[in-house]
Amino acid sequence: MPMEMRSQGRPARGDGEVGRIRLLERTREALKAKPKIDLQRREIALAAGVTPALVSYYYPDKWDLLAAAAKPVIESYTAEVRAILGDEGSPHRKVLALTYLFIDFNFQHGYLLDFYLENSARMARQDDMRHLQEVYGEMMAFFDGLLRDGLMRGDSPAFIQASLWGLCKYVAQQPSLAGLGDAPERDAVLRAQAAKVCDLFLNGAATGSMAEMGGVDHRAPVLSALA
Repeated sequence: MPMEMRSQGRPARGDGEVGRIRLLERTREALKAKPKIDLQRREIALAAGVTPALVSYYYPDKWDLLAAAAKPVIESYTAEVRAILGDEGSPHRKVLALTYLFIDFNFQHGYLLDFYLENSARMARQDDMRHLQEVYGEMMAFFDGLLRDGLMRGDSPAFIQASLWGLCKYVAQQPSLAGLGDAPERDAVLRAQAAKVCDLFLNGAATGSMAEMGGVDHRAPVLSALA
């Protein structure tokens, strides 16, 4: 049910914090579904079941609202990345865990990371950008180590990470996954997909370098294998 509102766009007495939390939750849902960055205040209000005036009451700056909605999700995601990279398990185990995380994140949160990157740069949020750059650098060091040890084929850790992320996003957006039921069922399906993607990557099906690909869609061998 929409939160009770006064005509001037303020929450009813005692509903302030509950309303703010609900607004953030609904905003996250809107960011998940919308690939464009210019999400309008009226669209957020419609998704939350409130008036644009109430959105402005809680967050006069729309970009502050969008950042507040996305940041907890991003912080949780980057913490998981660091936990995986810091694990004492084998490289294969780490690649598999990253693959599952990438698929699960894209399945649950859609375009939220795309927005967060754009918004952080647009609003010059230096601390947010620095944090993301640090985590990205740690991933690059991990993939570079795999290349140096001969565990993956290619010459660009950035290309490998981007390829893996792009493929995981593709898998997560498949219509066949949209109707997944409860968490255990969803987890089992996503882990099965992650195992396929991980095996293909470690066998060199989607690695290499941009120069080697020569403009060819590097996902093609993997997409056919997942069909």
